[in-house]
Amino acid sequence: WEFETLSPDGAIFAVSLSNDGEYLVAGGNDRRLYLFSTSSSVPIWEIVLDTEIRQIDISPDGKDILVVTSSASYLFEMTEDRPDAYWTGEDEVKEGFFLNDDYFFLCYGRYSSSTYSISSALFERSSQNQVWSGIGCDRSTGAEDGEIIIAGVCASCAVKIYSIESGVPFVLPYEGASSIRWPAAITKDSVLVLGSNYGSIKMFDWRTEEEKYFFSTEN
Repeated sequence: WEFETLSPDGAIFAVSLSNDGEYLVAGGNDRRLYLFSTSSSVPIWEIVLDTEIRQIDISPDGKDILVVTSSASYLFEMTEDRPDAYWTGEDEVKEGFFLNDDYFFLCYGRYSSSTYSISSALFERSSQNQVWSGIGCDRSTGAEDGEIIIAGVCASCAVKIYSIESGVPFVLPYEGASSIRWPAAITKDSVLVLGSNYGSIKMFDWRTEEEKYFFSTEN
């Protein structure tokens, strides 16, 4: 099926598909968040949020939706067309995702000619309370086992490894990079693949800091 946004210039920036393949959530620059059944192009519900929608993630069990706009983050129950909770702050929300069924992670940042401010936080899903706050990140992802968070920081060219228990990260330097673009956990053993804007990819065992693989487009 095909769906067209109500706004003629509306662009979809973010989508998320539930693990069971039954539901699709989408949103973009017209501020509208849509929930679909994958069997129909007619939205189950839609809501207009504060600003453009940048990122969406459906919880692993398919019951909640985490939505990130440029100024806030929202938590929805799948069956409700109004947010169960939302968070705002002085810094712009960069991204967010569910680490597992029990926790979700948010990154914040504020950039100007005189300011570079980044922070992050882990939240408990059931209570929506903040578990810890940490150093910020520009790109982040969760490991397959749902136990650690891998966060890349462009300013210091380092990768920070967070556990659920602590907002104090283990820091893995990424030497020779001017910007870490896409940190990624590729196995539950927490081996990482990291990219920079120099076109390089490195694979590490982060527990030992041993470099397993290196590739560069300059080679």
